[in-house]
Amino acid sequence: MENELAGEIPRSERKEDTLNHRTQKNAPLSEISQTILPPDTEPSLSFIRDEITKIQKELAQSDSHFLKKRKLPIERVPSFALPIVGSIVANRHDSSISILSPKAEEIFDMKRWIGWVYSFLHFFSATLATWFKSSVEEKATKKVDVIGNKIANSLDMLAGIHDPKKEFITELTKLYQGITESKSPQRSMYSAFVRLNDLKRNSDWVPNDPLVSSITPENYPLLVDAMQYRKKPLSPYMSVAMPEIMKGIETFLRSNNVTDINPAPSSGKGFGRFLVKNLVPRKLDFVSHEVPAAFQTVFNVLPQNGSDFTKSVYSFANNMMSLKNEGISNKTIGDKVISSHHL
Repeated sequence: MENELAGEIPRSERKEDTLNHRTQKNAPLSEISQTILPPDTEPSLSFIRDEITKIQKELAQSDSHFLKKRKLPIERVPSFALPIVGSIVANRHDSSISILSPKAEEIFDMKRWIGWVYSFLHFFSATLATWFKSSVEEKATKKVDVIGNKIANSLDMLAGIHDPKKEFITELTKLYQGITESKSPQRSMYSAFVRLNDLKRNSDWVPNDPLVSSITPENYPLLVDAMQYRKKPLSPYMSVAMPEIMKGIETFLRSNNVTDINPAPSSGKGFGRFLVKNLVPRKLDFVSHEVPAAFQTVFNVLPQNGSDFTKSVYSFANNMMSLKNEGISNKTIGDKVISSHHL
């Protein structure tokens, strides 16, 4: 108190100012590590940075039109929310770590129009403004909670897979072979993807098809987990392109040295396919190119070792929580983490 009256900056603020001054957006990794990270954080930061950079490069160079435009979750999360997501991930690994919650002030700073609405409401009614502020925080908490738990679920799954790349090939081969050997490949393929999508929503639907009913998180951990990141619902017209989708999967598998598989079904049935094939054949040509390119990109970005990758992410999340305990703001931590990913 005496220091403040004397015009001296409090120690906590001096620490934050020094931190911001020394860690500029394009600072080298070594400087970032020394200024905002504990000594044991640099390896995990370097590992995470390398993984993120690899994924960004694979997406940018992907032949998949769909994946080429995709952004990583970390690029869509506001910087102040990264430590909050990190707290959810860290809590999954260590329940003694408290889960952080987004604050309205952080949201107002990111989206100023929300802050203006709050100020406008406060001018007329403090009670209404308080309700609005609580609603903003509640909605943000739910959104961050979904993201954090998705990541934590994926990490839990990866932790039990020694070689995710090999597992991905195994799961896709098993699904492909089952579809090609079914009495109705067109129906089985569509039902299989519907099943994967329903598992994402924790649906209790159990199909009659033995192949489709065998699709569980235990039998297809990677494919089931991948569906939780899909936002759009499956198109009911997906089965129209069944031959192209199956041929695309076959192309991907054979290009990755899987040769002991059945040939893809060469033709599809139905009036819908007849119309698409004759009116917009380019749509089917697009699918033929897109499917193997998309699967190859997913394969390329999978880590070599699931357990090592999971341990590094948990270590990184724990270190972010250490920074929070030292009084460093969410936004400062998030800004430095994001900037390190673009080196």
